[in-house]
Amino acid sequence: MQRVGQGRTSTENVFELAAVAQPADEIEFVFTDGNGHYDNAPAPPQNTPQGAAPGIPVPYQSLSPPYNYRTSLDVFTVQDGQLFNYQPPATVSAPSITNRFVNSTVSGIPGRNIHIFLPRGYVENTGRRYPVVYFHDGQNVFFPGGTFGTWDADRIATYETSQGRMREAILVAIDNGNDYGSDRRTEYIPPGDQLSGQPPGTADKYVQFLRDNVLPTLDYNYRSLNQPGQPIQPSVNITAGSSLGGLFTAYIGMTNSSVFGKIGVFSPAFWAGPNFRNNTLNTAPKLPLTIYMDIGSNESSSSQSDSNVYWLDALGVYNTWLGDGYAVNTELLMYPKCGAVHNEAAWSARLPVFFQFALSLWSEPNTIALEKFPPRLRLLNCDPLNGTARLYFLAPLGVPFVVNRSADLMTWPEQSSLAPATAIWEDRFLDEQFAAPADRRFWRLSY
Repeated sequence: MQRVGQGRTSTENVFELAAVAQPADEIEFVFTDGNGHYDNAPAPPQNTPQGAAPGIPVPYQSLSPPYNYRTSLDVFTVQDGQLFNYQPPATVSAPSITNRFVNSTVSGIPGRNIHIFLPRGYVENTGRRYPVVYFHDGQNVFFPGGTFGTWDADRIATYETSQGRMREAILVAIDNGNDYGSDRRTEYIPPGDQLSGQPPGTADKYVQFLRDNVLPTLDYNYRSLNQPGQPIQPSVNITAGSSLGGLFTAYIGMTNSSVFGKIGVFSPAFWAGPNFRNNTLNTAPKLPLTIYMDIGSNESSSSQSDSNVYWLDALGVYNTWLGDGYAVNTELLMYPKCGAVHNEAAWSARLPVFFQFALSLWSEPNTIALEKFPPRLRLLNCDPLNGTARLYFLAPLGVPFVVNRSADLMTWPEQSSLAPATAIWEDRFLDEQFAAPADRRFWRLSY
């Protein structure tokens, strides 16, 4: 490491280290001065246990100090024990949770509370906008959760974000639990199916409530990536649920991929939606959808005691999606867990995998990478007599570029926009044509 400048105060320095790993390779590190002094990563979050909620989130209970930093980012900065793929403000506010009641305009679907997790730096980073994850059974999603425990989504997101393993996001936990006159035994069941002794499923109406009431509440009142008055971006609307909520999440994906482009299907109760599975899921074409699904080998519930049903149903649906052509590990990730049961602790344990997949840091531009390694336009060959040339540059992920053209370096009358790169670092070749013969021709790249 080399000192490259002064930090935020006269006693703080900025150091730089380069060329330690290939792009997207995971690295693990700590800081040391070479004299036996170490600066390790902060400890995982810990609170006083409450009810069924543990003091330390389940994914981190097997870890022991001293802790190491671990990330797949290839260009980043570390400030106050946190990793960033952008230059953070001098002070970064902690994440926060606010509660809000959302009225319903859908007949038969009552309004209810939602709990909104805002990521670190939301107060200071007023120019940043965020993807949103909508969780079902919201009463169990944030610490300390409810009677059945908690997913610990807030504490896990806080830690995974701070350690450079998921992008900053807004999390929304939507209450159900048969409160407010709502009933998950119908709202999470696809139309055409019904649980024994319950009315027919109203998942279509509940999706309408999410689409018409919950999403606009976020988009108009918080800095989501869906800006009012502009087209919806499905890839930044993510939804997740478990058990009946997992069944409902699959239903959302199969019927509303134009709004919700990523889904997290945890321990799905596909047994509760046989008609949906046979008539919709098994017959749907490949959709513009990113799918995470998991299952435990020892799953059972009060409504379904046979663990083979959960396990085999999930594997059957996974095979259906494979047959539809979803690309493994990019469009479709299956995460089976031997020995895992059907409860909030099990879903909490697998939540970091979902976060890292659905909220990959490689799904947004890395502004530090752009600053440190700006693309350089190179002329590979040029034939002025025939008016052809080939240019090249290395494009970082997600950054839109503009190519300008000139014959005299004084005016730049021609320009064209280039689509952002979709790979981590992408080789971009530009085959140019111009009026021939030409004495001079100039190109420049901007972003």
